[in-house]
Amino acid sequence: MKLLRCSKDQTHAGEEGPWGKIVAATVIGSAHERKNQLGQDAYAIGIENEWLVAVVCDGAGSVPHGGDGALLCAEGLANSLLCDLETVDPDQLSLETIDRFVTQRVEQIRKEIKGDLHEYAATLIGAVISAKDTHLFHVGDGAAVAVPVLENVPQWQEVIISQPQNGEYINETYFFTDPGWHDHLRMTACGRVGRVALMTDGVTSFALSSTATVAERFMVPVFRHLQETEADHGSRALYGTLRSAKARLVSDDDKTFVYIQCP
Repeated sequence: MKLLRCSKDQTHAGEEGPWGKIVAATVIGSAHERKNQLGQDAYAIGIENEWLVAVVCDGAGSVPHGGDGALLCAEGLANSLLCDLETVDPDQLSLETIDRFVTQRVEQIRKEIKGDLHEYAATLIGAVISAKDTHLFHVGDGAAVAVPVLENVPQWQEVIISQPQNGEYINETYFFTDPGWHDHLRMTACGRVGRVALMTDGVTSFALSSTATVAERFMVPVFRHLQETEADHGSRALYGTLRSAKARLVSDDDKTFVYIQCP
């Protein structure tokens, strides 16, 4: 199994193989930099045979161990879901099966956390991808975007978005550590799509023009560049984009963006 991961640091990664292309980057938000703090985002991407699992988590900045919770959830879920998926025929995979796998594994991660669960609060955005299907799962804010492709051209008019979900107030959201977290687990079956992007809420402020539509002024050139360049170069370019003065002006939060190009 191949596992790419990042947490609490500013870095980027790019990988290519028979399963497609992965480009990912994380930057620490200026709000944390000013306080000399580590970032709170984490991602993990696992590849095993015909399966790819990507998980992006954003630790709550208001709790002492949000970054640790994000890392535990991202790594634990990516690893365990791949093990679960190896027992499933891709032709028989259903949204209900993924819901069951995610629920069981998140509950296991919650039990393994020592201490007050609330102190490890983090959002959760994920994708299970095979040659036949893409399924998204999501708790809290941030977003996932799945884009069908025709003759290597993304079809933006058919984009599928797993939207951010906030609480009663704009600065509230839901976490995998909440007592009723499963009530806010959203599952989306996308069918076969050619491009998938997962992002934390530090990116959604300029990657989405509303909760229901992408900001094509940002997403179209980013997808085009990442499609046309080799993965490592693309990851450096993505990192630079997320670190740019313009991006930091829009949001001072941590920013994580994972791009997956299916074969």
